[in-house]
Amino acid sequence: MIGAEILPVIEPWPLAARIHDRHNIQNQWVLVVTEPGKESKTCDTFLVEFESLYDGVVRRVVAHSLEDWKRAVSSDRKDVLVITHESSWNPSDWRKLDSQYLMREGLTIVIADQEAVKGMSTFAPHLWSQIGGMVWALQMDEDGDYDD
Repeated sequence: MIGAEILPVIEPWPLAARIHDRHNIQNQWVLVVTEPGKESKTCDTFLVEFESLYDGVVRRVVAHSLEDWKRAVSSDRKDVLVITHESSWNPSDWRKLDSQYLMREGLTIVIADQEAVKGMSTFAPHLWSQIGGMVWALQMDEDGDYDD
């Protein structure tokens, strides 16, 4: 598992700018790691910044199940897709997701907690290889909120 202590930590705006600069690279996947239970807040914080830079369509999907992931990835493969992974999965769930065709033309941003990252990196090697080195954690302030 990627330890939180070795993840690059970045504030929301610089992360949005960095990802925006790469949004036109075909099949680009990015992982934003967050605290458990803060997936939606992380997504909200990031999207405020990203949408201020990006003129196109950004589609947000909350994924609780394999079916949610499949629908999200298979529909309109050219738009920017933000998947908020908000559930605990067992190894079998990750293996099933990994066997799906996950290629897209557009940018895919996955927001998940450390437990999901561990499952993804351990049991979904094809998905993990698509993410490559684009793994980030958002900088939080002392109150546990994201810096503005």
